[in-house]
Amino acid sequence: MFKNVKFSGYLILRVVVLLVLALVLSRSVSAEEANEGTVESLSAETEALIESGMEAIKDGQWDQAIKSLTEAQAEAPKSYKILYNLGIANAEAGERDVIAIAWFNAYLAAVPDAPEREQILEQLENLKIKVNASIVKMLRMADVEAAKITDEQMKFETYRAIAMAEIYVGEMSEAKRYAELITDENSSSSIYLEISRTQARDGDITGARETVDMIVVDDQKSEAYSEIARLQIESGDLEGAREIAALMIDDYN
Repeated sequence: MFKNVKFSGYLILRVVVLLVLALVLSRSVSAEEANEGTVESLSAETEALIESGMEAIKDGQWDQAIKSLTEAQAEAPKSYKILYNLGIANAEAGERDVIAIAWFNAYLAAVPDAPEREQILEQLENLKIKVNASIVKMLRMADVEAAKITDEQMKFETYRAIAMAEIYVGEMSEAKRYAELITDENSSSSIYLEISRTQARDGDITGARETVDMIVVDDQKSEAYSEIARLQIESGDLEGAREIAALMIDDYN
């Protein structure tokens, strides 16, 4: 993945943004499929496509399996077993890890009690590790090339896109480093806001509060505090939520 790729200028920004978008979609496809995960009667043509796809899987012909099953899924979006097999085919095909994650998530959303659930969850973890490793490798390449961009606005936009990808893979210190490189306070604060949100959602309230201190735009700082307080209330930490409320008041005085 990302072999022999040369990054420069706008290409860096576009690649990073598209990658982050793909990762977001890999999480959201399952929500779209969830309402369609029921069994439906299939036409003879669709049955033939499924059979062709399954035979291709048995023979290790992954591209053919993907082609047949993708066509079958378009004809029968409520046939959830196709989602599972598309996940298998894409996972085995190589360099399709994000797509495989999307199909497996779609299948689990449609069939929460699937007999293969534990096996799929384990495979999802392995796929995410591979995807994250590829992202980190690409981001290190992008970092070197981004420093060569002469247009300041483009450089800052690139740094922000890379920072968001760093947040996705859990590299908060790297994301903060990019935020520090951006002189525009609104842009850098938006990165710190997203870092604090992610830390709070992951249960790192202390880290989230420390990150909020780096936000210099009042509206974004207030938004970060509100998110932390909301999560604390949901978890039953009312005392912690009151502390955050007190901090918000102090900031406005």
